[in-house]
Amino acid sequence: MNEQDVDFPGKRRSIYESKYKSKLILSTNMGNTMNGLLMALALLCLTINFREIAACISTERDALVAFNTSIKDPDGRLHSWHGENCCSWSGVSCSKKTGHVIKLDLGEYTLNGQINPSLSGLTRLVYLNLSQSDFGGVPIPEFIGCFKMLRYLDISHAGFGGTVPPQLGNLSRLSFLDLSSSGSHVITADDFQWVSKLTSLRYLDLSWLYLAASVDWLQAVNMLHLLEVLRLNDASLPATDLNSVSQINFTALKVIDLKNNELNSSLPDWIWNLSSLSDLDLSSCELSGRIPDELGKLAALQFIGLGNNKLNGAIPRSMSRLCNLVHIDLSRNILSGNLSEAARSMFPCMKKLQILNLADNKLTGQLSGWHEHMASLEVLDLSENSLSGVLPTSISRLLNLTYLDISFNKLIGELSELHFTNLSRLDALVLASNSFKVVVKHSWFPPFQLTKLGLHGCLVGPQFPTWLQSQTRIKMIDLGSAGIRGALPDWIWNFSSPMASLNVSMNNITGELPASLVRSKMLITLNIRHNQLEGYIPDMPNSVRVLDLSHNNLSGSLP
Repeated sequence: MNEQDVDFPGKRRSIYESKYKSKLILSTNMGNTMNGLLMALALLCLTINFREIAACISTERDALVAFNTSIKDPDGRLHSWHGENCCSWSGVSCSKKTGHVIKLDLGEYTLNGQINPSLSGLTRLVYLNLSQSDFGGVPIPEFIGCFKMLRYLDISHAGFGGTVPPQLGNLSRLSFLDLSSSGSHVITADDFQWVSKLTSLRYLDLSWLYLAASVDWLQAVNMLHLLEVLRLNDASLPATDLNSVSQINFTALKVIDLKNNELNSSLPDWIWNLSSLSDLDLSSCELSGRIPDELGKLAALQFIGLGNNKLNGAIPRSMSRLCNLVHIDLSRNILSGNLSEAARSMFPCMKKLQILNLADNKLTGQLSGWHEHMASLEVLDLSENSLSGVLPTSISRLLNLTYLDISFNKLIGELSELHFTNLSRLDALVLASNSFKVVVKHSWFPPFQLTKLGLHGCLVGPQFPTWLQSQTRIKMIDLGSAGIRGALPDWIWNFSSPMASLNVSMNNITGELPASLVRSKMLITLNIRHNQLEGYIPDMPNSVRVLDLSHNNLSGSLP
């Protein structure tokens, strides 16, 4: 392996792979001696093999031995580190020409202990990966800044702490840098000047670091004209006016992830000029203002996450040009306007859309006439809006749907088997706090297997829905205020699902709680308040953490 042949994860492998070629020119003076030809071929093969297998350099082997001596290897991943040829050791790769160690890939080796500074002797190192270890909160070694040839550095989730050494700014050839933390130890950075010197960077991930003091982060990142991926999520970035940069240099950006930082800004104008942008996540950033029509310029966009902000106004119609979108999250904002009118122009071209989350806004309109063409849709969350009208039976055309939540709206009408005919992949169905009436046959056998059912406030009764007996994977059932009368069926406590939460409060349920309830070993939450239950309170499973039996006619002591 040569320095230029180091393969980076996520990097497209070059089509120009090095190959050994030879051309044998035979003299006509060799006569008819086959032995001469065979000897020439043998010598050629020996020469090629000798050049391909360069010897391990002793000083670098000693550096690796010293590193291994001071490190702890609980999984025995370094058991091969013995013998003279360090180039054959696990995680070690050498240049075929010089024998220098150029790649040390110990990612996910779960190492701990001390990092011996002897590693600084690997002066030709191009690739260093110490990720997914636990070094107990020790600072990132300053000597890493001495690896002037380094192009790939991944020490993410490795248990480092303290302040990022500014010496990392010496790594001018670095194209990949991942210092993201697991949160078990705090890594801070006093400023971002060291980042601004890494002008070869294409990938930068400093997520989960504590960067509250780095007021210059945006100006520093703007110096990285080759940058394609920027991940600074959950980094405690200081409040930043994202429009403070008027002219941008990072025009090659494809991924921006700044979520969970209190930036207190509006959406910056420069974003709309990033023609290669495919992923934009500014969720939970305290953003305010409107989403401008310029959003439609981002034709390459596949993911947009602007959830949990203070954005207002209408969803821009220009989104109709974003035909490559796979995931839209505009939830938990103050967006308003008529969704059905906007959707008819927006969604027809979004053939790839899999996730649409517009929950917790102020959207109005109806569900009819716009979702039928979204054949790839898997998740639809329109909960906590002001949508009205009925749920059309055409919802059953969404064959890939796994999650449907339209709770807390103003929807009305009857729901029958026709609504769910083809939804065989449905995993979660949440229709709560609407004025739905569920009308299905007693013998109905649903095509799906749910894990979550929320019908709180819908008219389901008077009988407890027998079709639930077919749901062997269900974990959460909410049938509160569902118009159910009579006794609960025995099978609700005995059937084979791993049910963790049951809410049948605010009904007119009669009878007694069975002694078999104690066998519901997975039950964590049980809410049966405001019913007509009587008799003694039975023993409860040890797993129960939340229990509400109030406003019944039960007697005895609580378990």
